[in-house]
Amino acid sequence: MTALRAGIDIGGTKTEAVAVDPAGTVVHRVRRPTGFGADAVLASAVAAVEELAAGVQDPEFASIGVGIPGAVDLATGRVDHAVNLGVTGLDLGGELGRRLGREVRVENDVNAAALGAFALLGLGPAQSMAYLNLGTGLAAGLVLEGRLWRGSRGVAGEIGHIPVDPSGPECACGQRGCPSSRRPGRVSRGSGRPMTASPCARSTRRRTPATRSRSRCGSRLVDNVAAAVRLLVLTVDVDDVVIGGRAGLLGEVLARRGAAGAGRMGAGLGVPGLARAARSHRPGARRHERRRGGGGARGRRRRGEGCLMAEVVIVGTPAEAGGIAAEFIARLVARKPDAVLGLATGSTPLPVWTALAERAKDPARPLDLERVRGFALDEYLGLPAGHSQSYRAVIDREVVEPLGLDPALVHVPGDDGGPVEGAGERYEAAIAAAGGVDLQVLGIGRTGHIGFNEPGSSLASRTRVKTLTEQTRADNARFFPTPGEVPTHCLTQGLGTILDARHLVLLAFGEAKAPAIAGAVEGPVSASLPGSAIQLHPQVTVIVDEAAASGLAYRDYYRFAWDNRLAFER
Repeated sequence: MTALRAGIDIGGTKTEAVAVDPAGTVVHRVRRPTGFGADAVLASAVAAVEELAAGVQDPEFASIGVGIPGAVDLATGRVDHAVNLGVTGLDLGGELGRRLGREVRVENDVNAAALGAFALLGLGPAQSMAYLNLGTGLAAGLVLEGRLWRGSRGVAGEIGHIPVDPSGPECACGQRGCPSSRRPGRVSRGSGRPMTASPCARSTRRRTPATRSRSRCGSRLVDNVAAAVRLLVLTVDVDDVVIGGRAGLLGEVLARRGAAGAGRMGAGLGVPGLARAARSHRPGARRHERRRGGGGARGRRRRGEGCLMAEVVIVGTPAEAGGIAAEFIARLVARKPDAVLGLATGSTPLPVWTALAERAKDPARPLDLERVRGFALDEYLGLPAGHSQSYRAVIDREVVEPLGLDPALVHVPGDDGGPVEGAGERYEAAIAAAGGVDLQVLGIGRTGHIGFNEPGSSLASRTRVKTLTEQTRADNARFFPTPGEVPTHCLTQGLGTILDARHLVLLAFGEAKAPAIAGAVEGPVSASLPGSAIQLHPQVTVIVDEAAASGLAYRDYYRFAWDNRLAFER
């Protein structure tokens, strides 16, 4: 049997196929346009393999592997959500296998590239790397401690469609302001033709009137790459961030500006082909020696220098959790008597308000809360005025009265007397006028929602009307005489609004919350689990009991870190 193997890379603009010998040498290469839609993608892949086979002596390949964007089921070869290709629910492995008459293995393209880069750089089993691919879209592959990390749903690293700018251009995924919304293949020259990374890069070096628009193109493109790197740095604690794909076409501009941006976040940034560290390092060299080389392309992330991660506190009881959160608030108010609190309702934050009320009454440690201002996370729509389960009534009953707050300084979405239309914008304006929220108390639902931001909520969303899921309505039915009386709609602060707060304190208790906590703290950042947005925030404290912490992989480390805080952290 032949020793040649075939690899197919299905990209947003082209499909490339290579034949590789046992030494890893490419002996033949073909390239074809990909097209758009499932039929075009399949036809391009089949034609590429057939053309590849015609160009080698023995066309019976030992194996065929395919890389393609999107979520890939490794067992079946099914591809979902490859939005840049117009592909959803395509049985790529099965269809190619039937048409080519042999087994075909399918993998996410960037995951495959990440494994290749990890091996090329000579990293070991104890090391971790994020590989950011700059192509028709933006995506990342994550290799943690020597193993590819796919996440619980197989979409870890799909950062190209996380909204980072709500006022940005519309993306192919239907959202606005994603890092992929100004990818190389979509930035217009003004003539309707797509602009690739190469002219974008050239335009940053030629400052003439004729190239001014292309210069703006290059700047926007690099800004989007920087946003993607920032997401990686904030969400995954890795040793290296390496940029591949079309990165080389951006030349020294990306190396200079990207490395500077990554340095501000405390991350090492590498662009293969510029520093050439991947080709020139000694396999046995020590890590700090390999990271010194031309262009400063790669470096060690040092904890404490831009390494932003949630502080997780595991406690024995909800009362203990409430005491810790109350002490955070007390210290804040001591520094800033008119502090702005983000107020959450429900059973989870009750221990916080109870402990804070007790703290305020302690004559040994006086605490005046009269000037404290508050903004509630959310409010039901459709309940009559004065309803006992409206969040206005709940906030008054469980927070304002026990703490002795001034009711005039505490606000709930939609309580300004205006129409529902525009209520979100008015609430945002009120928060801004108050100077923003200093400390936001949060719970988390079993679906992973925070506030009433249900799965699918944009990570950049602002205060708006939302429809509640049946799971959320069922969870809240215990507060109403019958399940049918639970409202179907609400006004809620958006995830972007919540992330604007200066300090987030999230609490969860009970085994039923364990999956949501594990996903929010340690899973991939995804709109499918809104609570994971906390990974994008620079100051987060997650306080959970043993049951809620049961799904966390690093429980022992969190306990150790909390018990061994330095003096200034206590």
